[in-house]
Amino acid sequence: MYVAYVDESGDDGIKRGSSLTYALGCVVIESQDWASIFDSVIMFRRYVAATFGVPVRAELKANYLLRNGGPLRASPLSERARFKLYRAHMRIQDKLGMKAFAVVIDKGEAANRIGGRRAASDIAWEYLLQRLERSFRRSEVLIIHDEGDPITIRKRARKARRAGTAGSAFGTGILNAPFRNLLDDPVPRDSKQSYFCS
Repeated sequence: MYVAYVDESGDDGIKRGSSLTYALGCVVIESQDWASIFDSVIMFRRYVAATFGVPVRAELKANYLLRNGGPLRASPLSERARFKLYRAHMRIQDKLGMKAFAVVIDKGEAANRIGGRRAASDIAWEYLLQRLERSFRRSEVLIIHDEGDPITIRKRARKARRAGTAGSAFGTGILNAPFRNLLDDPVPRDSKQSYFCS
C-alpha cells in the first residue's frame, strides 16, 4: 500500500494578479516504510533547524526560499544558504526512498484549449489521479491532501474510482482506467500540521 500526500500551489483564477499556473505536488511513500521515513524526516528537520535556524515545525515552501519569506523573514539567509537548503530538500526525497512528482497546469493554455469550461484545479486533479492509478495500479493508494476544497476533491476521486480514464501512451485515444485501488475518500489535512503535505 502507498500513501500519497498532495499539496497545491496557485489558484484557479486567470484574472490580473493571479498566478500563471496551478500545480499539485505529490509525495508517495510505501506504507511499510512510513514510520522509518517519518523519523528520518524529523531528524532532517532538526538538522535544518541546527544548520539554518529554521524551526522544526515551520512550513517551508520554495517561494519562501526564493524571497526569504515565511519563517525565514525574521532572520534572512544568504542566497547561497537558501540554495543549499533547497538542494537538501530535493535530495532527501531520493535518499529516503520517497517518490515525488508534480502536475502543472498553464492556466492560459488550458483556457485557450478548452474555452475556460474547466477549472485548472479540476484538470490537475484529473491528471494526478490518472498518474497515481497508472503508477501504482498493483497496490492500494490512500490520498492525504492539503485542506482546501475537500468536497470537490472527494467528488473527483469518487468519479476516478468508477469512471477513470487515462491517455494512451501509444498515440491518440483514451483508455478506460478506473482507479479501483484508491482506498476510501481522500483525507484532508492542514499542511502546516504535516511534514509530508507541505
